Amino acid sequence: MGEKSVIKAIGRGIDSLVDKLVAALLAIALIQLPHYMESYALFLSGYLLAMEEEISDFKENADKFGVTLEEYIVRHEKAADQMIRATGQTIRSHMEKRDRVRDALHRWELAKTWQKPFVFIQIVDMELTRKMHYKPGFSFTLESLAYAGSGVLAGFLLYTILIRSFLGWIWRRIFPPKAKIA
Repeated sequence: MGEKSVIKAIGRGIDSLVDKLVAALLAIALIQLPHYMESYALFLSGYLLAMEEEISDFKENADKFGVTLEEYIVRHEKAADQMIRATGQTIRSHMEKRDRVRDALHRWELAKTWQKPFVFIQIVDMELTRKMHYKPGFSFTLESLAYAGSGVLAGFLLYTILIRSFLGWIWRRIFPPKAKIA
C-alpha cells in the first residue's frame, strides 16, 4: 500500500466523520428553534399579563376621578407640568406596546405548525428578546424532530456542497492529477 493510498484512506475516514459531525451540529442547532419560539411565546404571554396589570392600575386611577382612561391620559399629556406630561406619554406608549404584544401573541396562537417560523420572524421584537432569559433545551415533539431532520439534511448538503468541494480543491492542489500519456 503506497503513501498516497494511506493518505486517501485517512482522508475518507476524516471526510466521513466530518460530514456526520456537521449534520449533527446543525440538527442540534435547529432543534433549538421550536423550543426558542415557544419560550418567546411564553415570555410574551407573561409580558402581556404584566402590562395588562399596569394599565389596569391606571384605569383604576381614572375611575377614582370619574374619567375614562383616555381622558386620564390626555389630561396628563396636556398638563402644564412637564413631569406629568411625560407620565401621560409613558402610559400611552405602554398601551401601544401592549396592543402590539397582544396582536403578536394572537397571531402566534392562530398560526399552524408549518406557519410558526414565518410568523415568528414577523412578530419577534428584538428589544423583548434581550429581556428574555432563554435556556437551551430539547422538546421532543414532531415539530422538533422535523427541525432536527432539517438540520441533518442541511448539514449533509452544507458539507457536501461547500466543505467537500473546498477540501477537494485543496486536495487537487496538494496532489495534482498526473497527465495521462496517450
